[in-house]
Amino acid sequence: MIKLTNFQMQKQKKSYTCGDSTLSMVSDFLENKIDEEVFEKEFQSKYFGSTPSKFIKSFKRHLPNHSIKLKFLRKKKFLKAVEYSLKKQLPVPFVSLVKNKFENPEFTMHYRIIIGIDTLSSKFLIVDPFYGCAKEIEFEKMFNELSFSETFKDNGMTINKLIGILVKLKGYMVYIINEA
Repeated sequence: MIKLTNFQMQKQKKSYTCGDSTLSMVSDFLENKIDEEVFEKEFQSKYFGSTPSKFIKSFKRHLPNHSIKLKFLRKKKFLKAVEYSLKKQLPVPFVSLVKNKFENPEFTMHYRIIIGIDTLSSKFLIVDPFYGCAKEIEFEKMFNELSFSETFKDNGMTINKLIGILVKLKGYMVYIINEA
């Protein structure tokens, strides 16, 4: 397994601050710790959390020694990009759509971080700020979450087909971090 060493995990402080918490953990690992509240103030999240564009903007403002890009990659390139990043000791934040159990809306974006990959057992090691800990997840389950098929499986075939087409056309969404 390729995995980040000394990655400090934290639990998000509010139900909608997973993006803020993710940025706080990434900043702590890469440069210097920036509290979740700083990012929350910047995002002015309120229930909906942070958007991918706000996530990138805040990352660039607070982590000047690193760059970040949002990419859409197919499975093989996604796996290679994650492996490459982790070998360079760079975390891999990602966002997916999940059912929100706490507040409206019913669906919300959820940020997490890939901190390990085991290609032999086909598993990622991810940090989920909702729980404040790391857990292993099989590649296929992760790709299902990234394609939103788990979220929408009860909502009829039309939306599943549409999402399946979008994923095939664009790929899976992931943030790639590099040194500036």
